[in-house]
Amino acid sequence: MWILPLLFLTLGFAGALFGLGRFFNPARERLPLQQMDQAAVLHTIARGWSVLNSAQSLSRITSRLHPRCP
Repeated sequence: MWILPLLFLTLGFAGALFGLGRFFNPARERLPLQQMDQAAVLHTIARGWSVLNSAQSLSRITSRLHPRCP
């Protein structure tokens, strides 16, 4: 019975990492979602993990969301 909540948490976390990795991937390198294979999805999740672990990740996220702020 404990496997379902663990599965939902794992997939949710992987989805959040995928979203971060996709957001920080430059537009010229970004593949359309229909053309992404398993290796590209795993690379995007790994990119999201590295963004999350970087020391200045929160300042980079807020500077991208509000580019007019110094």
